[in-house]
Amino acid sequence: MKCRQVEFPNLTTRRLRQCQALLSEKISVANRRFSLKSILIFPFAGIWQQLEKMYNRPDFENNLRYWTNRTYFDNILTDIYDGQI
Repeated sequence: MKCRQVEFPNLTTRRLRQCQALLSEKISVANRRFSLKSILIFPFAGIWQQLEKMYNRPDFENNLRYWTNRTYFDNILTDIYDGQI
């Protein structure tokens, strides 16, 4: 398998080029069978790790309510909540 990711696919000045890096290879196993073995492993942080990092930030709770303490301007829409529906 090869990577099919295209960087900046909406850019009109570049030709679409796929990454084409090898992701896995076929290896033989018993009785003429094949299996795919990963070559590249893309690490990622799980949801629990991400939440733990977020909650452990200093002043996390205050930052959640930061938008409620912002300054308001007359006749200037600075946020989606400034207008009337």
